[in-house]
Amino acid sequence: MMLEVAELGLGSTFVGNFNDTIREPFALPDYIIPVALLPVGYASSDSVPSQLHCKRYDINKTVYFNIVVT
Repeated sequence: MMLEVAELGLGSTFVGNFNDTIREPFALPDYIIPVALLPVGYASSDSVPSQLHCKRYDINKTVYFNIVVT
């Protein structure tokens, strides 16, 4: 979607960290759980990425799995 947005001359950004206040403006029922947002619009000519854009947690803190033996 982001590539198509750019092809149309618009800008977008992936937002994966937001609080639950998104429910009310979009009237989301409880069974819908938003996991990401993709705002789309015209980018400002002087826009730059956030300072936190490239900051990442160590992969060992974010990716894990459990082995279940039955």
